[in-house]
Amino acid sequence: METDSTITLRKRKHNFEHDCKCSIELKEVRSELSRMALLLEKYTDGNEKMLTTMQNNIIEVKAQMAEIKETSEKSTNLIQENITEIKDQIGGIQSSSLNIKVEQSKIKAQMAALETKILASDSRINTIETNIERCASAPSGRWEPRTHLDEKLIREVQERSERERNVIIAGLPEQTTASATERASKDEADVIQITRSIVHDVPPPVKVIRIGKYRDTKTRRVKVCYESKVTAKQLLRAKDKISEPIKIYSDQTPAQQKHFRNL
Repeated sequence: METDSTITLRKRKHNFEHDCKCSIELKEVRSELSRMALLLEKYTDGNEKMLTTMQNNIIEVKAQMAEIKETSEKSTNLIQENITEIKDQIGGIQSSSLNIKVEQSKIKAQMAALETKILASDSRINTIETNIERCASAPSGRWEPRTHLDEKLIREVQERSERERNVIIAGLPEQTTASATERASKDEADVIQITRSIVHDVPPPVKVIRIGKYRDTKTRRVKVCYESKVTAKQLLRAKDKISEPIKIYSDQTPAQQKHFRNL
């Protein structure tokens, strides 16, 4: 008991300095946790916004894909329709080509027949000209016209020979000036321009005249006369080079015109 009486109770001292350090550390930890929580919240919000944007973009892409698919289907259908139409047109062209070939064959046959008739006509004309020359060279007292060489036939041969130096131009616009001289000069200039556009070295004509009476409502044909038959033949050979509506024809007698109409 004496021992117990010697024991004294000591009041334990509290270490305030240690508590202060712990408090500061706790505050720092709490501050760091708050900062991390804020960052996590911002990160979460950012992810949500990004996910929302991605979802909207996916919806837009799907809509665009659907639109592209629809457009592609329309284009495919249109292409198929165009292909069908082109095939039909090709079929029509092939059919037309066959018809053209048939017509060309007919035209060739007609041209061959026409050439044969022309050769026969030329042969008869040569025979007639030979007979006329013989008659002309015979003494006047001995000359007696044969039954097949009448005066009309002789005039026809002579007229054909004269007309071989001429060509007829159709489609040349009629001049509207009041002066006949001015109209004639303008016609001659136009004729030279047209003929030299297809035969460069063609000589100027001897005469250029309009056929028929002048009317302001009608375009008359033009008769062009040259010194040589060669010039007229050159123009007739090159007549296909001239552009519409101008056309060049040979100068035919009424009998020739009637003959070719009946072919």
